[in-house]
Amino acid sequence: AAHFLATQQAGWPPLYALHCEAFDATQNLLTAAGIRFLIKSPFDRLTLREAVIFVLVAVVALPFGTALWGAAFTISNGFGVDYWVEWRNLGVSNGVTMIVLAPAILLGAKALQTRRTGASAARVAEASVLALAVFAAAYIAFDRAPAGPETSPALIYLPVPLLIWAVLRFGLGGVSTAMLAIAIMAIWGTMQGRGPFLTQAPAENALALQLFLLMLATPLMLLAVAIGEERRAREALRVSDERMSLAAASAQLAVWDWDIESDQVWVTDEGRK
Repeated sequence: AAHFLATQQAGWPPLYALHCEAFDATQNLLTAAGIRFLIKSPFDRLTLREAVIFVLVAVVALPFGTALWGAAFTISNGFGVDYWVEWRNLGVSNGVTMIVLAPAILLGAKALQTRRTGASAARVAEASVLALAVFAAAYIAFDRAPAGPETSPALIYLPVPLLIWAVLRFGLGGVSTAMLAIAIMAIWGTMQGRGPFLTQAPAENALALQLFLLMLATPLMLLAVAIGEERRAREALRVSDERMSLAAASAQLAVWDWDIESDQVWVTDEGRK
């Protein structure tokens, strides 16, 4: 609805604008169906394999596949000059939307549904410090300096260490929230004529911004999922060991393991008795 209102303010023909909304709705429904069919885990417990599937389906295959239709309709209505440029722009912009917005929305909905409480004061303090640092870094990188020769392109990497912090300490939810904040700050700065993404024509500036967000968010998401999967596997192993030890102690069994290569023996307390 917001996109349709924006197109009407820009003077797009209503029928063309409605077709664009139908294009977006179709792509979103196909993406949702693909995710539901191919990914079985809850989004906050994705495996690395499922995360790769999400990227391939929701960020690559469907955005660029449906862009073949969208670019053709755009050119046929006189809103573009080169089919493949329009295809590239549509595919990249919709891929960025999926990698930045979809995880944040799905994880946010999950958090509201579960409404977990009991976070420690230290945890809340750390999250608050991280949030302030992310906004400060994004402001310096994308919103403070006007576009021009004095704007250093290296500043775009300023938020990266904070995103790594979010990955290591707060997992997929933390990095998704941080990426959403950075995307908003970067887009806002570019719209206000500030930041490092204003060195070319408007279309190329938008593409550079979108590619930056896409290339930054994708590996961080996969890293967060890989770390989360490893932590869950380690926790499952710990719980399994505790249950085995409890069962052995309850039955008064002696459990032992002999590593022949190193000639080391591990024995439970019951076995030592």
